[in-house]
Formats: sequence, C-alpha cells, structure tokens
Amino acid sequence: MGWGALRPRKKIRARDINIGHTGEELPPGHGTPKEGAKVFELQGCIVCHGPEAVGGVGPGLNSKTSQDLPIWKRERILPLRAPFATTVWDYIHRGMPLGREGTLTPMRSTR
Repeated sequence: MGWGALRPRKKIRARDINIGHTGEELPPGHGTPKEGAKVFELQGCIVCHGPEAVGGVGPGLNSKTSQDLPIWKRERILPLRAPFATTVWDYIHRGMPLGREGTLTPMRSTR
C-alpha cells in the first residue's frame, strides 16, 4: 500500500486514537476507589501528586478547598481544567507515569 492507496478500515481503526466526549471508543473498564488508590501508589503517581493527590511536583488532582466553594473559586486542579472525563483518561493513559509514558494498561488508566 503506497501513498494514495485506500486503507482497510481495520488498519485505520488500529491507529485511530481519537476519544470522543461520550467515551464510546474507550475500552471497557471497572474498579473501585480503593483499587484506584492502590494503582495510584503502585504506579508511582504518589511521588509527583502527593499522598492525598493535592499536588507536589505534579499538579493537584484533588481540591484542597471546600467542596462548598463555587467551582471558579477553587484552585486549579486537573479534573476541573479538562472539559470531559475522557480527556483526563486519554492524558493519563498516553502521558503517564512520567518517564514511563504510555506504559499503563487501559485497566490501570480507568481506575
């Protein structure tokens, strides 16, 4: 297959990394907050984001301020900056952990 040749849908889909806001392109996943906390620690996320995920060398993932404050008065944290949860998933899946980018399996990215 050279330039200008038609590509089979299967080959195109294998390289397609687009994830829409509905998440229908995401792999199936499951997990609990407790399982996610374990992945957070075992994958080394805790090193940059801190034990409570409120920041360190990396950005905060949890808010240090009251949930009673209007969202625009809270500090900047990743989930508030991303327009959709799928954006956060995609970033974590492809860009984390620092120094080992792209090594998380889809299941580790969803927890």
